[in-house]
Amino acid sequence: MVETEGDWGLGTATHREAVAAREWLVRRGALVHIPRPLLTVRLGQRNRRRVWFGYYAVFVVLAFACYAFVHWLVPDLPDVRDEDMTEGLVLTSVYCALQLATWRTWSRVDRGLASHEALNDPSLPRPPWRTVLGGWFTASTAVTFVGGAGLGVAMVVTTPARTYASSWLGLLAIGALSTAVVLTGVLRAPVIADDEATRAVDDLVRTENANHALPAMFAVPVVFDLFEGKQPSAFTGVLIGYVVLSVGLQLVAVVVHSRQVLPPGDYGPPSAEPVGSAEA
Repeated sequence: MVETEGDWGLGTATHREAVAAREWLVRRGALVHIPRPLLTVRLGQRNRRRVWFGYYAVFVVLAFACYAFVHWLVPDLPDVRDEDMTEGLVLTSVYCALQLATWRTWSRVDRGLASHEALNDPSLPRPPWRTVLGGWFTASTAVTFVGGAGLGVAMVVTTPARTYASSWLGLLAIGALSTAVVLTGVLRAPVIADDEATRAVDDLVRTENANHALPAMFAVPVVFDLFEGKQPSAFTGVLIGYVVLSVGLQLVAVVVHSRQVLPPGDYGPPSAEPVGSAEA
C-alpha cells in the first residue's frame, strides 16, 4: 500500500495504483518517481477494472433491453421489414455501453475528490470547450453526427430505402445522445486542483476523458451495411468517404492529444528508488 497524505476521502492507494499514476505522468513528460498524493489517487484509481465491469454490465443490460424493444416494435410498424434495417444496432448498443462505462468509471474518482472542499474551488474557471475538445476532435464529431444526419435525410428524401435510412438515423441519434452525455459531463466537471501543477493535470485529464469518447466509432457500423449491400447503391461511395473522413479525423485527434505534455511543475518529489513496476 502507498500512503496518500490527506487521503481525500478515497482511501489508501495501492502499489499498483501508485505505479499507474507514475506511468501516466511519465508519458506526459513529468519524470517523477513518486507522484504527489493527490495525483496518485486521481490518476491511479482511474482504471479500476471491477468498477468498470460493474458499470459496463449495467449499461449493456440497458442497451440490449432497448435492442429487444426495437425488434419487438418493428413487426407492428407499417411497411417496415427487419431485414431492411441497418446492421449496426448491436455494435452501436455495445459501444454506447463501453463509452458510458468508461466515463462513469473515471468520473467516479473525480466526484469523490470534488467533494473535498480544498480541491473544489468554485472560483477556478473550467477551460473553454474549444481547448478541451480541440479542432480535430470537434471536426470528427461534426462529420459523424451532422454529416451523417445529412446523408441519412438525403437517403430518405431521394431513395426508396427509407427504412434503412431511418434506422441508421435512429442509431446516429442514440450515438449522439450517448456522446453528448459524456462530453457534457466532462466539460461541466469541476476543476480538481490545489496549485498550478495539479491544474495542468486536470486540464489534460479532462481532454483525455473527452478524447476517449471516440464519437467516430458511431460511423463504423456503416461498414457492415456496405458488406451486406443494404445501402442505396447511389450512396455507396459517399458513405465510404463519410466513414474514412470521420475515422481519419478521429485518429488525428488521438495522435495530437497523445503528444500533449505537462508544463514544468511540482508533480512529485524524486526518490532514491522508483515506485517500481505494476507486477512488484
